[in-house]
Amino acid sequence: MKVLYGITEEDIKETRDWEEGRVTIDIEKKTIDFEVMHKYTFEKIKEYYDEDERKELDFKEIDRNFENIPFEDVFELKAFIDKANFNEQYYFYNKNDDTYIFLIQ
Repeated sequence: MKVLYGITEEDIKETRDWEEGRVTIDIEKKTIDFEVMHKYTFEKIKEYYDEDERKELDFKEIDRNFENIPFEDVFELKAFIDKANFNEQYYFYNKNDDTYIFLIQ
């Protein structure tokens, strides 16, 4: 895995051209935004996958917030990612924001 990071505003803007996903750490607010995924509406999912393919994908339902995660809850997020990796389950329906997410591996 390769990691790009930027500290200054100029560095951050430059790395955005190369990123696939983003984890933003806000030191002042003590929060993390985990954006290492692609998000789709149901309409987009229907565009990309027919009904049989959607059944085969068998989207597991979750109710998770991936933005403004307090530092003290980061281990909950880590446990979720670890379980997804262990089960090789990278796509979910997130009822928290009514989107279908595909974690970037």
